[in-house]
Amino acid sequence: MLVLLGRPRHFDGYGNLKTTLRAEAQSYAAETSVRLRVGGHEHGATAGGGTFSVTHGQLAFAPGSSGWTDRTGSETRWMEIFLRGGNAWESFQRPGIGDQVEVLD
Repeated sequence: MLVLLGRPRHFDGYGNLKTTLRAEAQSYAAETSVRLRVGGHEHGATAGGGTFSVTHGQLAFAPGSSGWTDRTGSETRWMEIFLRGGNAWESFQRPGIGDQVEVLD
């Protein structure tokens, strides 16, 4: 079943995919297995709370460092797809900014 839809917003120098999916809207418990499809390429990943919740070589879907706090103190964070010790952008065959990100369960 399709759960979330977004797009890669940008890619950092480590090959992490910064998405348009708000971290506040994701409801996955830490260490939940999910399937990610980006630009037609699909991989299994672990939804988690941060970069150290996955082991080396494992793909993760977690709140990233990108975001901001507005003047009322409300925080916005974006979900990120990263490969611990690797390059998620390469893993998904170098998707473009306009490609669709799908999170499947």
